[in-house]
Amino acid sequence: MNGTVTSPSQGRLWFGIAAAPAAWSLTELAGYALASGVCASPSGHPVAAVLPLASVTIALGVAGFVIAFGNVRRTNPTQPDGDEYPMTRTELAVVPSRVRFMALGGLMASSLFLAGTVLFAIPSLVVHGCAGAR
Repeated sequence: MNGTVTSPSQGRLWFGIAAAPAAWSLTELAGYALASGVCASPSGHPVAAVLPLASVTIALGVAGFVIAFGNVRRTNPTQPDGDEYPMTRTELAVVPSRVRFMALGGLMASSLFLAGTVLFAIPSLVVHGCAGAR
């Protein structure tokens, strides 16, 4: 396995950083618009509009988290489970610190924004969001 694995590509690094925040932004903006449209109808319940959107954006956020986790794992100088290193120490020495920073930043951003996306979906399951709007 050594010698065949390289540091993560720019596309993987940027996807790991941007996927979950973009999914959260889409959930917040589109969810507000969808829920307010559903509340305008007399028999509407926002769960019908918010949950499909949230499930798609949660899947996008999970994809970003998985990619970010893989990026961190590929640039990790030590493997905690005793597996072979994905890259030799010589290969790891030439990985720019920017790549390691982007991998770790992507993992942290994905974790936080994925949690925010999940937390956006929960109230629509518990509370009828249109109750005070009528």
